[in-house]
Amino acid sequence: MVSNKNCKFICAVLSLVMLFAVSGCGYFQQKQVATDDQEIRLSPDILDQLGLSERWIIKSLGGSNTTIKNVEKSGNNLLVFNSDSALYCINMVTGGVKWEVRFPQKFGNLAQLSFYKNRVLIALSNNIFEINIDSGSQTNHWELSFTPTTSVARDEECMFVGATDDRFYCLQLPLLTDNWKSLQSQQPKGDIWLDTRKQEGETVGNVYFTCDNGTMYAAKYDERKLIWTLKSTGDIPGSLFDKDQCFMPSTDTALYCVNSQTGGLFWKYLSGGKMYEVPSVTGRYVYQPVLGKSLVCLERYPDGHVPGDGSDRLIPKVVWELNRGTQFLCESNSKVFAVNDAGQMVIMNNATGNKELAVYLPNVDVYYSNTQDDLLILANKSGDIMVLQAAR
Repeated sequence: MVSNKNCKFICAVLSLVMLFAVSGCGYFQQKQVATDDQEIRLSPDILDQLGLSERWIIKSLGGSNTTIKNVEKSGNNLLVFNSDSALYCINMVTGGVKWEVRFPQKFGNLAQLSFYKNRVLIALSNNIFEINIDSGSQTNHWELSFTPTTSVARDEECMFVGATDDRFYCLQLPLLTDNWKSLQSQQPKGDIWLDTRKQEGETVGNVYFTCDNGTMYAAKYDERKLIWTLKSTGDIPGSLFDKDQCFMPSTDTALYCVNSQTGGLFWKYLSGGKMYEVPSVTGRYVYQPVLGKSLVCLERYPDGHVPGDGSDRLIPKVVWELNRGTQFLCESNSKVFAVNDAGQMVIMNNATGNKELAVYLPNVDVYYSNTQDDLLILANKSGDIMVLQAAR
């Protein structure tokens, strides 16, 4: 099974109007309010108030004339893609740049990042590059006959990708010949998720993807056969798969959580607003931004129930709701670090449901949603990157 990732980002061009796009297991938000000569730095007083320590800072990664386009985290590696079509791998422990790879600018700088084992896959135009995360060496390069509209998911045998021709492809590796493909009513979009295993020497399992028609699909891994579909009455930004659950937010104001094997509705949360981002999901909680309204924290397993125990169609408990909250940053024990639309870092408490503190963050306009550990990853548009450590 391919691990979660989350790659996604938000570019806000007005204080209350945002455009959203999907990128694995994490997201980042760009407010684009800083000027090029502003440095990213938090004073010792602010750090003390927040209970944080500075781990490291990088100044102007890639040069002051570039802007950060994508950020993704994989273990102790931070992958940063910028407007010069350069991909950087940064050691999360030391802050040192491990390697840099530049791609032909003719492919543009709209890229999607995903991961397979110790490699990062980057989709640029109709090209897919595979880079070894440890060394920065290119392990594969495929040129497709179509342009991807989704992330890329792969394992030892197959690669999965959606395309501008409204088809969803299962391609046989290493030559990328068609294994199977399905024609959808609209373009596939967002992240693709694999849930596979070896059984009697063969790979079996499911692949999950979404389309512009507001629908999530679960298909057999090795054949063109749908297992289940989940359709909303609105637009969707994509979906998130994690263990036994699939999450799909929609502009119809509902966040759907379904049993990944059966497609049965486990719970549904009516947010009271439109949702243009997939949630951030941790072991016990789901963090969902609601456009122009709030960031809401929900119980992942209402009253301890799990999908398949006969307790479907539940209503999740709201642990807290942060008015004007826009993004989850990370968890540290019961504390949750989040951001609101005023540019403040807010500390919420999952044990009490209360807001503990709100502090303005100067010169920060890129935020990464980190569900892997308790590190805070902040940046500005000109390439300054800062990593903070929550008190343990």
